[in-house]
Amino acid sequence: MKRTLPLWLLFLCHRVAAQHRELRLEAGPLFHLAQQQGDPAAGGLDRHLPPGPATGLRLAAAGGYRFRRGLFLGASVSYLRYQQVNGAQLALSTMNDFSRKPTSLFLYTDIGYTHFRNQQPAGAQSSFWESGLGWRRTFAARQLRLGAGILAFRQDAFATIRVGYTL
Repeated sequence: MKRTLPLWLLFLCHRVAAQHRELRLEAGPLFHLAQQQGDPAAGGLDRHLPPGPATGLRLAAAGGYRFRRGLFLGASVSYLRYQQVNGAQLALSTMNDFSRKPTSLFLYTDIGYTHFRNQQPAGAQSSFWESGLGWRRTFAARQLRLGAGILAFRQDAFATIRVGYTL
């Protein structure tokens, strides 16, 4: 039941509202903000990511539906690179434009699952949450987006910048 509820919700939204399919490609840096201290007795193996301040990179693709009032609902997949650690994210994405004008602000939230292939034998998985604010400019049917937000999961927090293009 828990797995089928989001699918039914998307199906219902698809039938009720006028919508348009949308595909977004995004890239941007990650700036490390905070990390909880690991257990020294564990030799750092309890850490989700390597210690210390650093930057990373994220490449993402999101697909879904855009509804009448500027609400986007969809799913996204991302590749993350932080120091020498690779990771992936799967998320439910929402984005809401504040105006229908060619230039507008937007608010976004992603909630999902992340997996890093780190120093732990099986890697590390956890849920994550990201939210932020951005600026959108529409050119004909295409959109250019620039956003900034906070990404939080397990022991780490990052400031993120997103540069995206809507196909």
